[in-house]
Amino acid sequence: MKKLILSIILTTSSLLTYSQATFETVNSSTDGNAVAVKGIISSTSAGANSAGVRGENRGTSGVGYGVWGTHDGSGYGVYGSTTNGTGVYGKSFDSYGCFGTSTNGIAVAGISGNIGLFGSTSNPSGLALKTDGKVFFSNGNVGIGTANPTYKLDIQFPYFEGMRIRSLNSVATLDIESAESSNALLRYIKNGVIKWNVFCDAFNNFQINEQGLGNRFSIEGTTGKVIMNNDVQVVGLLSKGGGSFKIDHPLDPENKYLYHSFVESPDMMNIYNGNITTDATGKAIINLPNYFQALNMDFRYQLTTIGSFAQAIVSEEIKDNQFEIKTDIPNTKVSWLVTGVRNDAFAQKNRIQTEVLKNDTEKGKYLHPKEFAKSETMKIGYSAQSEKISSTNN
Repeated sequence: MKKLILSIILTTSSLLTYSQATFETVNSSTDGNAVAVKGIISSTSAGANSAGVRGENRGTSGVGYGVWGTHDGSGYGVYGSTTNGTGVYGKSFDSYGCFGTSTNGIAVAGISGNIGLFGSTSNPSGLALKTDGKVFFSNGNVGIGTANPTYKLDIQFPYFEGMRIRSLNSVATLDIESAESSNALLRYIKNGVIKWNVFCDAFNNFQINEQGLGNRFSIEGTTGKVIMNNDVQVVGLLSKGGGSFKIDHPLDPENKYLYHSFVESPDMMNIYNGNITTDATGKAIINLPNYFQALNMDFRYQLTTIGSFAQAIVSEEIKDNQFEIKTDIPNTKVSWLVTGVRNDAFAQKNRIQTEVLKNDTEKGKYLHPKEFAKSETMKIGYSAQSEKISSTNN
């Protein structure tokens, strides 16, 4: 049986409009699989450039289309489907390989079990994929707000816009991952100059470094010890399990540290002290700071004579930020100590409560479970959910 090859060539020199089409077919069917034009390559060994439907536009200007699809409703203007290949393929030597525009829908959509949408360019300064002037793909980099991304993800915005990670569930996660022996780093840059680095180092220590000035804050891995390498100001109240100063040992600063514990009190106590010698009549006036009575209340006194078994008394209590002492032996050296309880505006509103009941979520748990031979899971603030989140690796 001979094969019949039918070739129909229709030409027109008219401008392309809907009413001036060279060849038009109309199908008024409402069937779900209705087709107005259908082309089939029946051979299972079709050539490399064979086409079921092919359109060519020989125009040399920047307008017109080789194939144009349109839809009056919310369906697809152009639709392509394949089992293992590319659903829709576009190629250009100097412009867009594939271009889509939409007023209120999706300009280009790709759905696949593998790669939904793919774009590539051989031009080092070209864009593999561009979307509505805001998202660009170039040289393996993604740019949002910039057509020349220099990072794997490069985001630029004019004002107070930015990036948000939002979860519709209970947890929003941002992972910064590095190799085991490397640093996971977050940098803060102003006008191209690095100012701060926030990172987890190769020893799992969390650090905040000021560029050029070194470490400012760190949390040791495993121990959780916090280190601040400068002054610390706390505007509110500070609670702690204990405290001390730590300095290089005065007698061996290269090899030892010296610790001293803080002096604790149930009151907001201030301590003032000094030495003074009474005059020929056995009297001495001790002047305190000019803010003393504005800051303190509930004064306490201690006097100790030095060098003799003389007696010493407070002959006049504090008034106008001074007090008087007397000794029964003239010209006696006296060591004195005065304490006061803070009475400034902040202290009046924030007195320390010495005994406080734990709330319902803290009862049965400990601030320091290890010291009571308890499991770390008994620590106040311990959360099994937090442990689960921190150990999750996707």
